[in-house]
Amino acid sequence: MVHDNDSFETSLPQGQWFATTQWSIVVQAGEGSSPAATGALEELCKAYWRPLYCYARKRGHRPHDAEDLTQEFFSALVADNYLHRAEREKGRFRSYILAAFKNFLSDQFDRLKAIKRGGKASFISLNTKEVEGLLEQESSLHMSPEQTFDKQWIMAILERALHQVRHEYESSDRGRLFAELKQFLTDSAPSGGYTSAAEALSVTPNSIAVAVHRMRQRYREIVRLEIAATVTSMGELEEEMKVLLSAAR
Repeated sequence: MVHDNDSFETSLPQGQWFATTQWSIVVQAGEGSSPAATGALEELCKAYWRPLYCYARKRGHRPHDAEDLTQEFFSALVADNYLHRAEREKGRFRSYILAAFKNFLSDQFDRLKAIKRGGKASFISLNTKEVEGLLEQESSLHMSPEQTFDKQWIMAILERALHQVRHEYESSDRGRLFAELKQFLTDSAPSGGYTSAAEALSVTPNSIAVAVHRMRQRYREIVRLEIAATVTSMGELEEEMKVLLSAAR
C-alpha cells in the first residue's frame, strides 16, 4: 500500500486524465469477434476478475462455480448489451461493474446450468489458489461482499501500477534500481533501509532518498491514472480515491 502521507497530486493537465476510460474498452470488446475485440475482453478480465471472483465467493459460491461465473460474466457483459443499459456519463465504472455482476448472479441457477451444458467462457487462466489464500487471511475481518470487492479492486489497481513502474524501470536499464527500491513503496518498508540499499548500489544514502522519491511519485501518478480511467470527472476521481484508498487499509 502507498504511504498515507504521500500526495496523489501530479503535474498532468486535467484534460489528459479522462481521454481513455474503461468504458471505451468495453465498447471495443463488444464490436464483434475481431482480434482487437478479443484482446479488449481479455484486458477487462485480467484487470477485474479478482474483485468479482471474491465477491462471488463472499456471496457463498464454491470456488469452481465462482471462477466459472466470473469468466462467463465478461462474455455476458458485451453479449447481453449490459453497457448500453448503463448511463455511461454518470457513476463510476467500479459501481457499474458491481451492479452488472449482481444482476448477472441473480440468475445464478440458470447461469450455472448453462455453463455445465458447455457454455463456459474462458478468456484467461485465473490464479484462484492465490486469491483463496487472501480470502482465508481476511476471514477474521468479517467484511461484507461489497467491502471485499472494493478492497480487491484497489489492490488490483496497485498491482497494475507496480507492474507498470517495474516495466518502465526495466525498459530503461534500471531494473536493478527498481529491485532494490521497490520495498520503499509500501507502508511496511524497513526503517533505515536506505543505507543498505546505498551499499548494494554503490551510491550514497542521499542518492537513494532522491531515487525513492521519484519512484514513489511515478507510482502515485500511475495509480491515479488507473483510477481516473474508471470515472468521468475530476470530482469523481477525488471521491473514488478516498473510497478506494480507505478500503485498502
